[in-house]
Amino acid sequence: MIALLLALGTALAEPPPPPSDDGGPGPASEDDRMMRHWSEIADKLALDDKQRDDVEKLYFDNKSARIDIGAREEKARLELERLMRDPASDEKSIVKAFDAQVAAENELRKNRLMLHLGLRKVLKPEQWEQLISMREESRGGRQGARGRER
Repeated sequence: MIALLLALGTALAEPPPPPSDDGGPGPASEDDRMMRHWSEIADKLALDDKQRDDVEKLYFDNKSARIDIGAREEKARLELERLMRDPASDEKSIVKAFDAQVAAENELRKNRLMLHLGLRKVLKPEQWEQLISMREESRGGRQGARGRER
């Protein structure tokens, strides 16, 4: 357990990813890139005005929550790094900080899932399938490690 935490502490000492083009930490998310081209995508999906408004609200509400969660995750990561570097830190404190950081990461994953579930509710089944196909095309036909989203 201690070896794992020491390895984690070394990994955490790496510099943070470069800022995204939307000002947040790390590279822009796939959802952020999609929203930059949303008008074109909405046209291709033949969304009505209500669907366009619903998707836009869903995205901005989700993004606002993602920023807050991301800040909590970053603070938890920083606290874990601080504890790992401090030789006086006890194992219990380190594990607690690790659990907090993992919980925040999972909250970020859930946030993304909730966005996709919200999109599925707003879009008609054929629009959802078309959006998935468009995403796969933009990835060069790659489905990624998790396979096709449904």
